[in-house]
Amino acid sequence: MAKSKNHTNHNQNYKDHRHPIRLKGRRNQISSKGLEQKLKKNRKKSRKGFLTPDVQKEIREKRSKKGEARRLKSYEKFKAKLPIWKAKHKAAVKAEKEQGIPDPKKASKQKEAAVKK
Repeated sequence: MAKSKNHTNHNQNYKDHRHPIRLKGRRNQISSKGLEQKLKKNRKKSRKGFLTPDVQKEIREKRSKKGEARRLKSYEKFKAKLPIWKAKHKAAVKAEKEQGIPDPKKASKQKEAAVKK
């Protein structure tokens, strides 16, 4: 006589769950050895999102102060150079007037006016 039943999983699930099935212990921090540099940098920047709002605010304020100082410094340099540039421009315009070289903007406007007539 042939065997009618080859396999059953009866009661196995019950026995497995009598003592809870636990996940294998996880490491707290995965090693970054051998990781791509781009990925490491991105991970480092993304960790900023894990900070508390107060700490994030402090970081933003520090960065804005640095940026503001940089902008002020560059503006001071610009202010120092501005009178020199204006003087050079005035001298160039004056030299052109003395030589009789027409201003290209005015010349094109005069041509347009002549065409319209």
